[in-house]
Amino acid sequence: MTGSKGILVFVFLCCLFSVIIGDYEEEIIPGLELNFYGNSCPNAEQFVKEEVSRSVLIDPTTAAALLRLAFHDCQGCDGSVFLSYSNGLMIETESEMNFGVRKLDIINGIKSSLERICPQTVSCSDIIQLAARDAVYLAGGPYKDVFTGRKDSKFASKERADKELPPADISVDKFIKIFQQKNITLQGVALLVVSVYSAIRVTELECSTAVNSSC
Repeated sequence: MTGSKGILVFVFLCCLFSVIIGDYEEEIIPGLELNFYGNSCPNAEQFVKEEVSRSVLIDPTTAAALLRLAFHDCQGCDGSVFLSYSNGLMIETESEMNFGVRKLDIINGIKSSLERICPQTVSCSDIIQLAARDAVYLAGGPYKDVFTGRKDSKFASKERADKELPPADISVDKFIKIFQQKNITLQGVALLVVSVYSAIRVTELECSTAVNSSC
């Protein structure tokens, strides 16, 4: 029961952040657009969707893991969470806030396949966000268009991960404060809870019937 509550809070935080980024990224991040790879790699988004679908069928917990991964790419959706070296500095995955982050292999696999199809075209940071979008939809959540065109970072920061990612045991007051700083009202938070809960229930039901599930 405690684990289920933890998953609920965690996915709720992730979805809130994803909605925030989704609503404002076109306005605040120049260079992003819908179907950015329409000419350079026209099948990229469909390929991501198919690979995520296959992974979710094998392991229903994949959806939550990919959503968490998108949330934890904390330097602004730049793929920095994947870096294994950053100019001698400690990397993001060494942060306690990133403990248990998983399914990086799915993103790496998609990236490797796309490199064979469209070399040096589709960024890891875009793959992360597209995979999270598809994972949410496959778990019963809403489908949302994702703006693409992100560039991958060459640097990562454990310090920023420690500072900017909320802990799993965050208090309600601190939680509210974090999202108020992102211009999300209490009413907005309440509305998002309703929409997210149905998606979480679908995932919990899938987990309860999965053979050898780790939920």
